[in-house]
Amino acid sequence: MAHARISRPLQPTGRARAGGMAPGLGSLLKLWLRRRSNRRALATLTVEQMRDTGLDPEWVRRESGKPFWRR
Repeated sequence: MAHARISRPLQPTGRARAGGMAPGLGSLLKLWLRRRSNRRALATLTVEQMRDTGLDPEWVRRESGKPFWRR
């Protein structure tokens, strides 16, 4: 009679735990997505909305024109 082998599944270690990403890469991607979203939202504001919220239209123009990876 043959015996069945039961083995435990391999446990992920190191980078595999983070979905295969290097440490910090997930945080960086989240930051970039948040910047992109915020800058797109800024780009949709009217001058009146900027004034109501105390934002300088020139600053909004510069900020919304930046690529997501730039501070």
